[in-house]
Amino acid sequence: MILSFAPHTLLVRRAASGFRRCIYQTAQRSAFHASVSRASASPAARVAVLYQALEPPVIDGVQKPKKPGGYQDSGADIAFNLTKNVGVEVVTPYYKPNPAEMTEWCFPDTEKGILQALHQGVTHLWANTILFAAHPLQQSHAIGQFEDKVRVVGQGPLMVQKYDDKEYVNNLLRRWRGFTMPRAWTITAKDDIATVLKDAEFPLVAKPIRGRGSQGVKVCSILDDLIAHARTLFENSSSLMIEEFLSGEEVTVTVMPPTHTGSHEDYWSLPVVARYNHQDGIAPYNGVVAVVANSRVLTRSEEDEDSHYARLKRECEQVGRVLGVTAPIRIDCRRYKDSKESEFALFDINMKPNMTGPGRPGRDDQASLTLLAVYFKFKSNVSQEHKNTFVRELKKLKELDCVKDNRLIVGGPSVTDPIQRSQGFEFALISFHQDRAALDTYQASKEHHYVTSTYLFPFKEDLCRFDFEVADEDEYMCDFGTLILKANGIS
Repeated sequence: MILSFAPHTLLVRRAASGFRRCIYQTAQRSAFHASVSRASASPAARVAVLYQALEPPVIDGVQKPKKPGGYQDSGADIAFNLTKNVGVEVVTPYYKPNPAEMTEWCFPDTEKGILQALHQGVTHLWANTILFAAHPLQQSHAIGQFEDKVRVVGQGPLMVQKYDDKEYVNNLLRRWRGFTMPRAWTITAKDDIATVLKDAEFPLVAKPIRGRGSQGVKVCSILDDLIAHARTLFENSSSLMIEEFLSGEEVTVTVMPPTHTGSHEDYWSLPVVARYNHQDGIAPYNGVVAVVANSRVLTRSEEDEDSHYARLKRECEQVGRVLGVTAPIRIDCRRYKDSKESEFALFDINMKPNMTGPGRPGRDDQASLTLLAVYFKFKSNVSQEHKNTFVRELKKLKELDCVKDNRLIVGGPSVTDPIQRSQGFEFALISFHQDRAALDTYQASKEHHYVTSTYLFPFKEDLCRFDFEVADEDEYMCDFGTLILKANGIS
């Protein structure tokens, strides 16, 4: 695994005169890339994950709601999966944390909690929380004492405070032009809503300016519904946003920052993820409906068949450039109409994408929209020598105890005729495992992560994985010893 750190936020440096000494540099633009590779021979990265313990402040009369649990669930998912990576040591507040207990994996993002992690010698803080200008990572003198020793994974607090304001971001993108955006209005508690929306056509979408996921977002078909919902939103905010309702296909695009390795020198996007099974016109919050139940990754052929997807991805990547983001962002988009001919509009820029993921007990359905968007194939410029090394290292995985009787086969290149039916895939792996638990152990093993992270992922273009359970009546065919006996007439 590779950890990428703030290309536009230097960590840790002394701030300019008149600014407090802190983890984040106050300068907005400073070209900086850093990474920790699990295959590196340098000392292991010591990573601590932070969760949201602080109440978000009121900013311009608007307060972002705090998530119940403060992202401890996804923080535990991140920390647990990091333990499977060679070259990464995970520091936790509990000795040998229980994978089933999310509270044992992460440190609170208070000054005390962050210092507790720092005093344990961490080299990296993963800020899986909501940041803001007055956050301890930005303001604390005590934390600033570690300025030459620690880096932070995430966006800078000043950037988050500015760009968490959806009205500000959307208006900024409109001023830049070149972005496809829905019509929008801002309403305050003092406004006459009917007057402000006199030229608008229903249905309309009412949403918080500093929201979290789809919470508080509602499609309103008539003015009375909108006024009633606005009253509810005004209880926690002095203003709200109104947007035209986009009725077509909804997708989400994750935009990644440039990488230190040089494989991506500019902003780039993961494959498009389609959203479906909306509730009252809105994709439900992932805390209510897991994204695996209403989302899927589009295939390469689906993206290629509709040029709107390619244009959308380029537009989303340009958002990353304009905002200068230093960590992944997720952009929700939707077609204006329910037609393949309709353009997509960008309607929500998420500075902190959901980062839940499977691995811990009971978390099998907790994939995130970002995590769902990963599939690979070797790039055309990868040498045959590298491919040979990959195959050689991959075959070593047969020695793992979780591989049944060392039965792991790697084959390639394809001998299919015509070769086009292999769709460009060059190698195949077949492995046998006693049960699902053994398969999960194989996928989570440090050896498996080492091979894929070192020899596959940085060089991939596509990957297809297919796991299945063998029917009881066919299991004898997976037992080579039994097959040999049967072939010799012995049962």
